[in-house]
Amino acid sequence: MTLILALDASSDVLAVALSAADDHGHAVWAWQGPGAAQASSQALPALQALLHAAGRTLADVDAIAFGQGPGAFTGLRLACSVAQGLAFGLGKPVLPLSSLALVAQAAWLALTATESRQPEDLARTPLQVAIDARMDEIYGARVQAVLDAQGRVTQWQHPGSGRIQPTLMSTTAWGDALPQTDPDHPGLILGNAPQRLAAQIVPAELAQRGWHAADLTLDAIREAGSSAAGIVPLTLRLDTRDRLLDAPGGPLPWRALGLATLAQQQWRQAHNHADAAAAGLLVPPEAALPLYVRDQVAQTTAERDAARLARQQDQAKAQMQAAPPAAPTPVLRALTLNDLDAVLAVQQQAYSARGWTPPWSRGQLATSLAAGETLLGEFAGDAKGAPLCGWLAGQVAADSAELQGLAVTPDAQRTGVAMRLVAAWKDAARQRGAREMFLEVRASNDAALALYRAAGFTDCGLRKTYYSQPVEDARVLRCGLTGSAGDAS
Repeated sequence: MTLILALDASSDVLAVALSAADDHGHAVWAWQGPGAAQASSQALPALQALLHAAGRTLADVDAIAFGQGPGAFTGLRLACSVAQGLAFGLGKPVLPLSSLALVAQAAWLALTATESRQPEDLARTPLQVAIDARMDEIYGARVQAVLDAQGRVTQWQHPGSGRIQPTLMSTTAWGDALPQTDPDHPGLILGNAPQRLAAQIVPAELAQRGWHAADLTLDAIREAGSSAAGIVPLTLRLDTRDRLLDAPGGPLPWRALGLATLAQQQWRQAHNHADAAAAGLLVPPEAALPLYVRDQVAQTTAERDAARLARQQDQAKAQMQAAPPAAPTPVLRALTLNDLDAVLAVQQQAYSARGWTPPWSRGQLATSLAAGETLLGEFAGDAKGAPLCGWLAGQVAADSAELQGLAVTPDAQRTGVAMRLVAAWKDAARQRGAREMFLEVRASNDAALALYRAAGFTDCGLRKTYYSQPVEDARVLRCGLTGSAGDAS
């Protein structure tokens, strides 16, 4: 009997499985739970829960398998590091599994179980795996199942021959590259791309090329799968063709089942291969690596990120250069203690709209004013009672200035308020002898990053877990105020 422990975090779901296979069938202990940020805290407890449910220990395991990629960058690193760590400690080999083959295997199990599709018929059907890669891109590959005499999948390959070759393409390019299929034998698209990118992937256009998306839910999370006492895996049995026996009701962890059966496939394939390590089928722990399809186009990814920020900067600059409204004319002035009610109200509106906890209290603002620090505000006109649209807090110490806080009401955002406040504070700090200015901003706040970069700030550091509620890193930005070479002003 071969016992394999496997995990995959390449998608939004963490899938774990313990599989025990012999000539009489296949027992699987499987569980799926939330992935992404939660995967790191659940991976090891989930694997331990599988072993406990099966009455096994880590010493009983023959190999560790993991979803190699392509997929979510952090998830791939997590799965690889867990697999490596366990394999090193146990002195066991590692099975790096293609995430695209995993989707194909999970879909195969679901289709043959829920739609009564015959394996031989499905093996003749053109299959395309398409996974949402974010940024309007798709990880994709044409795949074909190789069957044994019983109709069980023995391996996944590119149609004809050869290992699966994942591609990274824009949604448009992927659609254009789909080959025309025989109308009498339409192809199936497996994976989450058609659902995630429904606005770009039009079913009617796919049908014209002879394709349709398989209506499957591979990443379901059973509410009964977790409890206050811990993680409770499902115990399932498969026959020698990898067909489910006595499946329980409710959604099944198809991704975890695909993980288990794919791992056993690759184990058998490795033991029939002359050099399994060189082929990447079964490798020592130190040779296990994630598959980053974007590695070969890393600069393109960086350029893509830069282009996105550049568009936002252009928008911010356009707002700065736009002519002010004829009436009323915004009024920018220093704020006093009498303005603190309005300042706190603006802060509450701005931060609650993003789900963040407001950082400034009345006492902190009052203390800053008493210490001579700056609080600037822009009002919607000079009439008495004109509302405060936004404010900025800052201080100068010696020749260095700091932009400590900036808040603009949601309805006044993208109207130039923030840019005018930043420009005014730069001028004021320069007049007070500051030669440079620093600020911190949440790493996920793309709009603020675009604003500050349009105002001349550049990245100069990163502060890990700087913010709380929610916890997040802070990017540190700097802007020169002297106008000398190398300084933005």
